[in-house]
Amino acid sequence: MEVWLIGTRAELDAAIAALTAVAYIVQAGDRQPLVGADAGRHRVFLRLALTPARRGVRPAGPASNSGGTVLPFPDRFTGGAA
Repeated sequence: MEVWLIGTRAELDAAIAALTAVAYIVQAGDRQPLVGADAGRHRVFLRLALTPARRGVRPAGPASNSGGTVLPFPDRFTGGAA
């Protein structure tokens, strides 16, 4: 899988940490600073190797409306959790 990530340094660090928990980074490009309205943000290319894994049975409980997990990424202006 190949992806371009765009964000602040803290956002990229958090995203890469989350991705490496589930995938192996085969190739990582250099962080490239963006300019203009995106000044202060960077982009980086990643090539990841994913191994499909069979999920276990989920514990019984109330169903989630979103079906996803919200990660506490820093917001782009203050660096604090969004």
